[in-house]
Amino acid sequence: MSAPFFALVASALVLSAQAIEFQSNAPAFASAGIQGCMSATSNENGAPVVIHNCANLGANNTDWTRNQAVFTNPNLADTWVLFGDKCLDVTNGVAANGTKLQLWECTKGDTNQGWVLKGDDAPYQLQFMGTNLCLDLTNGATTDGNQLQLWECIGDNTNQGWNIESDDDTTVVDFILTPSSSLASNTPAWCIVATEDTDGAEVAIVDCENFNANLANFTGDFREIFPAGNITWTLPANTLSGPISTYNGKYCLDVTNGDTTNGNRLQVWSCVEGSTNQQFKRTTNTADGGNSQISWVGTSKCLDLTGGSTASGNPIQIWDCSEGNDNQSWKFGYVVG
Repeated sequence: MSAPFFALVASALVLSAQAIEFQSNAPAFASAGIQGCMSATSNENGAPVVIHNCANLGANNTDWTRNQAVFTNPNLADTWVLFGDKCLDVTNGVAANGTKLQLWECTKGDTNQGWVLKGDDAPYQLQFMGTNLCLDLTNGATTDGNQLQLWECIGDNTNQGWNIESDDDTTVVDFILTPSSSLASNTPAWCIVATEDTDGAEVAIVDCENFNANLANFTGDFREIFPAGNITWTLPANTLSGPISTYNGKYCLDVTNGDTTNGNRLQVWSCVEGSTNQQFKRTTNTADGGNSQISWVGTSKCLDLTGGSTASGNPIQIWDCSEGNDNQSWKFGYVVG
């Protein structure tokens, strides 16, 4: 597991999907005094995916959203969506050096659209699922409109380095439970999961990536347990208040019936602007290694791991906020391979 921390990885309204920019780390952009973003010029099947000056949007769009609930496999592959319905796509599925990338209508389970975010920190690589090929700036050229390609993944190849950037209001993350002294050193990554995208679906803990060799016959893919589950959330930036929504922006973390009783379980519910049951605040504690508590706005209650149990499916509850409580200590970042 790695949990790179993004100050913010989204631009969002309460009911909209969340977006980030892929910015090339190739040094030629800095030398030219510009920044190149992954983009496309039109919302059409077959539109080339290109590099584009981030400052000049024009007909281009540089805001990509991450859809993590379309594959059932151990690679934690995602699709990356532009214009709301088109995905980053390998042309004809040709897994070879030099294959150009395009947009194509997003199709659940289409392996031409599966990508794995790689790296412990920025710059990241974006690897074509099931191959050793990565998103690559063709010939390192900064020319506006240069169509991006696949190329053999090489860790220090600056043509394959991508930074993830966004605005200052929200962040798109996976909730990752902080390992505590009571847990074994080979603890897997534990994430908060919305078990389904539907009103009233339970919110629970799940093993989201397997780092425990003793977990026989378990790949670590949370979708084996919750096929329709979601571990990617959009939440307010540190110290700001607001809703915490699933990746598609339709469902929000919700305190069931608005009940303030310790032990009340959390659920997801259709996002309602201004709903007091859906308002949360993230507070980072630098003394706790940068981990955070998530409090329910207007109360002294925090997100809490019920009974401290990391059994997959154990529900998340609200409980009196208590500084230093391992059951209320969370990291934020992407679970990447």
